[in-house]
Amino acid sequence: MRVRVCAIALVLVASGCTTGDREPPVQPTAGTATTTGTTASPGASAPNPVNCAHIIGGVDAPDSDYTIVGDAVAVTTGRVLQANPNSVDGVAESAFFAKDGLLVRRGHTVQLGIGDGAAGRAWLGWGSPATPSAQVGVGPCDQSTHEWTAFAGGYWVLTPGCLPVQVSVAGGPAREVLVPVGSACPGTG
Repeated sequence: MRVRVCAIALVLVASGCTTGDREPPVQPTAGTATTTGTTASPGASAPNPVNCAHIIGGVDAPDSDYTIVGDAVAVTTGRVLQANPNSVDGVAESAFFAKDGLLVRRGHTVQLGIGDGAAGRAWLGWGSPATPSAQVGVGPCDQSTHEWTAFAGGYWVLTPGCLPVQVSVAGGPAREVLVPVGSACPGTG
């Protein structure tokens, strides 16, 4: 039990709503995600790959703050992520960074991308070092002895708020989850 608590703590330490023609996303509760009708993987360009060698640990199961998408990737939606001023190359000087560990189920391939409503105003990245990108790809990674592998990284935003993130598993339909970056999304505290 102590090892699991330490692993979860390590993941946590290391770690605008959409507009347009489609229906607005529904805020998922922990353990769920909503389908937006998008059938392609997130984003238009190739995702920035996250190297499996950058795994920082793992857990046997994500905690209740995570929404699990496609039984393969877990994204924090159940708590507001702390957004601190931070600037890195490729991101505006006034950007905020919210550290958040990403959990990917061992052996699965996933892509995460910034939703259309936040394109050009938000970026995400995991790995060492995490590189801000409109979209990332992870896996398959089989090196962990845990069911869920953990990667350090997080989100960069120009303005803290409810960040739409498109998530695709194994090239399947994208699902949108709302990540509370520095500000609550509807249904989060």
